[in-house]
Amino acid sequence: MPPQDEAFFSGPKPFVKIPEGSCGPLFSNHNHSPGITECPNGDLLATWFSTVLEGATELCNAAARLRFGQSEWEDASPFWDGQDINDHAPKLWWDGDKTIYHIARGHSENIVRTSTDNGATWSKAKPIYPQGETGNGMIRTRDGVLMITQDVGVSLYTSSDNGKSWSSKGVHHPNDEIRPGGKGGRHAGIHAPVVELADGRLMTIGRPHPTPQVAVFGGRAPLSFSSDKGQSWTYAESEFPAVTSVQRPVMIRLREGPILLCSFTDQWSEFYKGNRKGMSFRSEGGEFTGYGLFAALSYDEGKTWPDRRLITPGGPKREAGTMNHGVFTLSSTMAEPKGYLSITQTRDGRLQLITSGNHYVFNLAWLKQLPPAPNQE
Repeated sequence: MPPQDEAFFSGPKPFVKIPEGSCGPLFSNHNHSPGITECPNGDLLATWFSTVLEGATELCNAAARLRFGQSEWEDASPFWDGQDINDHAPKLWWDGDKTIYHIARGHSENIVRTSTDNGATWSKAKPIYPQGETGNGMIRTRDGVLMITQDVGVSLYTSSDNGKSWSSKGVHHPNDEIRPGGKGGRHAGIHAPVVELADGRLMTIGRPHPTPQVAVFGGRAPLSFSSDKGQSWTYAESEFPAVTSVQRPVMIRLREGPILLCSFTDQWSEFYKGNRKGMSFRSEGGEFTGYGLFAALSYDEGKTWPDRRLITPGGPKREAGTMNHGVFTLSSTMAEPKGYLSITQTRDGRLQLITSGNHYVFNLAWLKQLPPAPNQE
């Protein structure tokens, strides 16, 4: 166990390793929408979809492993591929004991399967209805219920028997008032991570969907709150910028107590046009404007987020890789500008964050530490 009071950071390091020109069973063209978990033996296991076209049936789930004690991810390998099925949006979650869960969206239903040997073998897949992409990250509530959000129609999948059976909560109604102060039958937005608050309520932060919701929430990411385990929701405007296509936030409760949010300072649809606005961050030299991937901490159940940090190793400007062989400018004021995020906190206290192409590792001490004043660029 490393010292918890010593700041630690590493990354970005690529974890998607597929030879250029691959066209089956894995594909070098488009790799996206990852999930990550720690295994009981200490390995990290990541999965994502690999394809040529996102809507076609060659789309499958790939996986890679970072073995405990090693520094390099292994090459990707096939993980799940239903015949002639678009196996979309895989997720992974470890229950902290011996069972790892894998969830993916299929053609007419979602599937869930489990492993009790660190992901070496898996149970027969079981269907979950109704079909729809799952949100970002499973949780277990204090009363033992497994929950993960869903993007289409219903709000949550839940299980009270450790995944043996699943039910859905919350349904979208035509008269839902999806606006700040409004009420509805499901959480606002898509790809939403969920946390349980100290008072038992659920809180999500979503990607506005459809796109006009961006304006409805003032260009901010929508927050949703449920006091009845996901049957109904109220909505509020967060203080963080909305994300759009090719971006997905994460939000988890740390073992130390605070809630951690990771997201992006600007919508990718605007960033690549040069219309980035950034956010204000603190440093040892005072405030500065930063751009791209950031982290924020809340110590009061999501009311305020006083500690914020750009997720970058700092230093002068240089090129770094991002999803699908893209590049971005990395520096003390520039972080990765896009990607679907997935995160897990490992038993050593470190946060294992992946985008659609890179792996970052940091701890709570690093998040709370003021970075050096940015380089003059």
